Amino acid sequence: MMKQTLLVCALIGVVVSVGPPCPAGLWGPNCVQVCGFCLDKFRIATSCDNTTGTCPLLDNGKQLCVDGWIGFHCNEPTCDSDCHGFKCIAPNTCFCEDDINKVAPTCEDLRVRGVYGSITALLTLTFSIILCGIGSKHWEKKRQKRKAMLGLHQLQELEQ
Repeated sequence: MMKQTLLVCALIGVVVSVGPPCPAGLWGPNCVQVCGFCLDKFRIATSCDNTTGTCPLLDNGKQLCVDGWIGFHCNEPTCDSDCHGFKCIAPNTCFCEDDINKVAPTCEDLRVRGVYGSITALLTLTFSIILCGIGSKHWEKKRQKRKAMLGLHQLQELEQ
């Protein structure tokens, strides 16, 4: 009787420690880990293994992840551009923390953009002033020519 009780207790212990399987999309102890972005061999989104969190293996022994995600669990995002020292948190999206001078998605320094904008505005203003000066000189020369032509024409009329 003692052996049977011990066997039943051991079986109950195993059942309790394993627990029910996690629902699709979750894995790990207490099912609190979220699956990555796995694809099956037909490139269709699929769930990960509900105990290990790994994505299904293909025939070549590798996992297939949705574009922008890598790793055994397909939960590591990739960013095409450099995050300028900050963390990549989703495909092509960087987390810039509390630095108000950095702008998402690449955490590019906003001050640099401001300098480029100022230089562009200054160049535009400079070329506008130069073009107005050239146009003004051209207009003044034409006016002087017309004035001279008009004066010559009036002199010829008076002579007749």
